[in-house]
Amino acid sequence: MKIIIADDSAVVRAILEQNLKLYSDISIIASVSNGKRLVQAVKKQKPDAIISDSDMPELEGVGSLVSLASENDIPIIILTEDKTY
Repeated sequence: MKIIIADDSAVVRAILEQNLKLYSDISIIASVSNGKRLVQAVKKQKPDAIISDSDMPELEGVGSLVSLASENDIPIIILTEDKTY
């Protein structure tokens, strides 16, 4: 499974990458720090799934992620520390 990780925290991206690399059937094809780079990576890399923070620079919250997922038919796992969701 090809995965893109999107989070503005380099530490969070590194932790996710480190843990997901333990699974031989998962390949991290991109790790990006903002929404603009996420959109570019999705268009270029064609992932099977996305793991993303809900609040990143250059991408407005959950609505934008849902739109991106529906336009590209890609499941998204949203991880956030925001307690309002």
